[in-house]
Amino acid sequence: MTILFFVLSVLGAVATFFALVAPRRPALLGFLGWMFGLVPVELPFACIGWSIFLLVLFGALGAFDSALGIAGVVLVGLSIVGDLVLARRSAAAGVAVERALRDALGDDYERQIDPGLASSLRRGVPMGPVLLKPFFAKRRDVTRVRNLAYGDAGKRNLLDVYHGQSKPAGCPVLIYAHGGAWVSGKKDNQGLPVVYHFASRGWVCVSPNYRLSPDATFPDPLVDVKRVIAWVREHAPEYGGDPSLLFMTGGSAGGHLTALAALTANDPQFQPGFETADTTLTAAIPLYGDYDWTDASGERARLHVDRSKFFEDKIVKCSLGANRALWELGSPLYHMRPDAPPFFVFHGSNDSLLLVEDTRHFVAALRKVSREPVAFAELPGGQHAFDGFQSVRCGHVINGIERFTAWVRSTHRAAVDSVIEAADGHAHASEHDDAGRDGTEGPRE
Repeated sequence: MTILFFVLSVLGAVATFFALVAPRRPALLGFLGWMFGLVPVELPFACIGWSIFLLVLFGALGAFDSALGIAGVVLVGLSIVGDLVLARRSAAAGVAVERALRDALGDDYERQIDPGLASSLRRGVPMGPVLLKPFFAKRRDVTRVRNLAYGDAGKRNLLDVYHGQSKPAGCPVLIYAHGGAWVSGKKDNQGLPVVYHFASRGWVCVSPNYRLSPDATFPDPLVDVKRVIAWVREHAPEYGGDPSLLFMTGGSAGGHLTALAALTANDPQFQPGFETADTTLTAAIPLYGDYDWTDASGERARLHVDRSKFFEDKIVKCSLGANRALWELGSPLYHMRPDAPPFFVFHGSNDSLLLVEDTRHFVAALRKVSREPVAFAELPGGQHAFDGFQSVRCGHVINGIERFTAWVRSTHRAAVDSVIEAADGHAHASEHDDAGRDGTEGPRE
């Protein structure tokens, strides 16, 4: 029993260490750090509960009656202290998200939100799901419609639709694109806390598969995502969705595809066979994405992070030197445009897999060009895939997305109303002019 307790205490201490330190190089150590440290990073309270359970159980079994057992107790105690630090970092996400919104939208952004939307915004993160069911996001009030075909690539061209059981009409739509480095992942195992939350709050959520490498070659995944957008434009009303309010998010490779889809809207080279389809987005919310395959900022070279062979073998299947244009075509950084939709970008400061420095570079470049707001929340202590659990950090991210989309929906509605009013004013003016030309009396003031 003492040996088992010591082994478990070592494993817990190693996981907490990786969660706190988050090494980024060499790449293998960064991956192992992410894999071992993700649960403590996102679920420190669950880890504290597990540590207390170990102390109570093995203490009752007499596992502390030796030096090895005492060493285990010390390691468990250190893990608890580390988890408390991680919990504090998680809570700091709320401040970071709110600061990002105010910096991008203005200190008075909440006053610009429609009162009906503002009244439903959360002011904090409910701790019940965080403590009681952090691994389970499914909600009883949400209906999932599975495996709807949006293309002809078999199971990789299927999507799921999530909506409230009452299925109201005119709901905003959120597309969530899964991650997996463009070589793995599927529609029903990532981002579920985000998807189920918004579906339960009156949204229609769409989660698609898309073609994966090495069978697929870029831009196949982007083409599929655009097919999803076109499908939503046509079919969203069948599930209660309003296709004029179309938002997109996703993590990692899904964050990359979200940004790239938003910045290449209606580009016919990415819409073979559906060139005239409207693939614009109301706003884009990429999470811990990859925005530059060429390392234009030099950050990966500085950290000795070389991904070129992976991209050459799996994704673009050519070297950067042989076809730089294709690498740039796959990098959102090279698609800056003044008419980009509003963006809210999220990235963890301790991401071991994709550099937060690259995201900073992307955000700075987009802000210089776009006429719309570009919000950026760098989450203190956040790792890769922070939206996979019902955690405090994920809860703050969800709150930020909800506030951002409420602001966009409110300002979008105001813009539409102003266009309608301008059109009505023009029509009245035309009637007045026609009346004058006909010799009849125009409308009186």
